[in-house]
Amino acid sequence: MKKNKKPSLFFTKIKGPKFYFWILGVVLTPIIALLAAFVKVKFDPSWWFEAYALLIFFWLIFSLFLTFRSINKVSTRFVVSIIQLIYQLAILLVPIIIFVLAVVSTAAYAPEFVKNNPNLEKTFIKRIENKYDIRVGENDKIKHISYWSVGEEFGFDMIIKAHDYNKENYLPKNSPLENATFSSSLTWHTHYLCYGEKLEIDDEGVRDIICDLRENPRRLEISTSKVRLDWKVTTTFFPEQNLVWIKETEW
Repeated sequence: MKKNKKPSLFFTKIKGPKFYFWILGVVLTPIIALLAAFVKVKFDPSWWFEAYALLIFFWLIFSLFLTFRSINKVSTRFVVSIIQLIYQLAILLVPIIIFVLAVVSTAAYAPEFVKNNPNLEKTFIKRIENKYDIRVGENDKIKHISYWSVGEEFGFDMIIKAHDYNKENYLPKNSPLENATFSSSLTWHTHYLCYGEKLEIDDEGVRDIICDLRENPRRLEISTSKVRLDWKVTTTFFPEQNLVWIKETEW
């Protein structure tokens, strides 16, 4: 008569709650999270988010079901399963949190360039009137309006063909006029405005006047209001062409 073989110790452990909790719940869960993070960083597939969400869903169901089923006492089943669920969620959600923060951060610091937009024109005219007491006349012609931002830095440029060339209307905070030779700086420059650049001035004649300052800087009448050290509003006058260039920059 053959003797019944006792199940091996290894097989007994495989079926035990400790194995399911510690191996499936505690050990394999962070390995899965690390592998998912590696795939995201190394290959960055477009389907990563959806695939990882499905993997989390099925892995949680599978591992929790095995742990829950392996424990005899009902109260212990729930306590252990809840502990395992909290731990697994904390580990598995880390790559998703990093992914979301990366997307938000990229969106927040992505460069933005807008020009000759009617809403931008209305918004900026209202902004400079309320904040800097600059009054754009009803008969003034807007030759160029643009906005850029890179991270926390931003800049507005508005070039006006003035109908009534009353300089007092365009002085920011009624700051005094002064004569200054154009010298490109962080708050007074022609960045993005010239030929082939992102905010290129469409009017060729106006563009030539502004962009010529790069190669041929000259003395100009300006009025500057300092919001703070890294934030200024500068009005530059070109009386020969009845042009007024209003620039607000924060860097």
